[in-house]
Amino acid sequence: MATDDRLFLNVPLNTNDRNPCSPPDMGPVWRGVMIRAPRRVFLKRSTIGGRSVTLPDIPICGYMLLDVPTVPSNYRLRLVAIDVATGKTYSGNVVELDRSPTVPPPVKPKPLTPQEAAGLASGGCFNPNLTDFVDLPKLPAVYAVHVEFRGRKSNSVTIEVVKRE
Repeated sequence: MATDDRLFLNVPLNTNDRNPCSPPDMGPVWRGVMIRAPRRVFLKRSTIGGRSVTLPDIPICGYMLLDVPTVPSNYRLRLVAIDVATGKTYSGNVVELDRSPTVPPPVKPKPLTPQEAAGLASGGCFNPNLTDFVDLPKLPAVYAVHVEFRGRKSNSVTIEVVKRE
């Protein structure tokens, strides 16, 4: 199902909010990670002098539902972009961007027994900005992008970064 690229301009970046670009909820028995992204984004020129080029925001709208692990883990959502022409891989973990100096105390959840975890799943939507977490070159390119989380790999989407004519 294709999503109009213009809808991605209104995605609440770096949130877990459902939005019109989010993949559908696949129901309670489905397990996995799915993503959607704009097919084409345009490099931007700086407003001062127009000489420097910057990357646009590139929302990666996702949905996941995975079995609850029986052992607490510190897995992070990993964004992977592969340059289709060169095969070069760029990646980065999604981390909290809140720069506040307050750090909450660590939560030490009691591990679930396999019997308690049986049949339980957790997940939801996510909307990281690819360019906040992955250092892509500021050049036109075509990327095959996917997400990795807890041993799962999402579908791959193709994103073309182009110069505006």
